Amino acid sequence: MNEILTLIEKVKNDRQNGASHLALQSLEILKTAAYQSSAVSPQLWAEEIIGYGHLLIEARPAMTPISSLVNEFISIIRIKAAGFFRLRSDCGGLQTGKKDRGAGSSHIN
Repeated sequence: MNEILTLIEKVKNDRQNGASHLALQSLEILKTAAYQSSAVSPQLWAEEIIGYGHLLIEARPAMTPISSLVNEFISIIRIKAAGFFRLRSDCGGLQTGKKDRGAGSSHIN
């Protein structure tokens, strides 16, 4: 079991702390997962973090502060990921860093 899943399991089994404390702990787990991710693309990174978020909600479904905070975090991840993909598609031809030098270009070699 990886470190993030171990931390989620601790939230699931914690009977000492209240919902507010566990909600903040859940957010820290998601932040740790975001920083430690080895996903090879922003889309896979977002899917991984969202998946961990759903596991946290499922770990303590009756604790509204956890689901509220985790859902807010997931919303931010989705918005940021959508913005990245929109930016990437808007940049289309700029991926190589070369400008199109058409027939009317006044480029001097």
